[in-house]
Amino acid sequence: MKKINKIFLSILFVLPSVTVFSQFTPGRWAVGGEFSFVNSRSDYSTTNTSFSSGTSSGLNSKIYAGQFLTEKSYLHAILNFDITKVKNNFESTVGGLEVRSSLSNIYTFGAGAGWRRYFPANKTLGFFVQGQATISRTWVINEVYFEHNDTVTQETRTSQQFNSLRLNINPGAYVNVGKHWQFTLNLGSLYYIQTWYPKGQDLYGTRTSAFGMDVNIIDFKLGVLYLIGKTPVIIENK
Repeated sequence: MKKINKIFLSILFVLPSVTVFSQFTPGRWAVGGEFSFVNSRSDYSTTNTSFSSGTSSGLNSKIYAGQFLTEKSYLHAILNFDITKVKNNFESTVGGLEVRSSLSNIYTFGAGAGWRRYFPANKTLGFFVQGQATISRTWVINEVYFEHNDTVTQETRTSQQFNSLRLNINPGAYVNVGKHWQFTLNLGSLYYIQTWYPKGQDLYGTRTSAFGMDVNIIDFKLGVLYLIGKTPVIIENK
């Protein structure tokens, strides 16, 4: 991901010399998306006789389809899909080798709408601010087992579902490539999220809500937009 970010930032410096650029005309349709990968690991010892480790990996994605209302505003529908796998292990050598492991598979599907406002620095580069609202359903499948001296003594499997409403505002940077392509970097997010559990779940009727802020310094969220159809292309003589 860091290498991809360096390549994108290099493009930001090179492309101002490109002489052909696309036109964001009112009524023009565009499709695209935003993607990010998560991969982390943690290891630590709580005492001389115990050890814990955890890994998390996943893919977060949003698909866009919408229309330019003006040359600087883009209204779009959103479909989102996230998949995350979290694994934790705990080992202890007190009274024989004890191992406790847990694996969580998390799947999220959702839909919503968004609006993006562009602030061009020139015909190729610029910044944007966008607001989005999405409603999603998340499925969590948990598997937990215990071992004592390599013998499984207990194994459990549980699952739960919950719904979420998410509102977020985020800034970003963009670069136009050729006549149809635009690439973006999501630079962070200010968000509000409310979660509730559907009927039939153990926590039915429980609601939680939170405000938060993400600042992407290293792991940027990358996006792409493809402009559909033909429009006049301006050619400048440098």
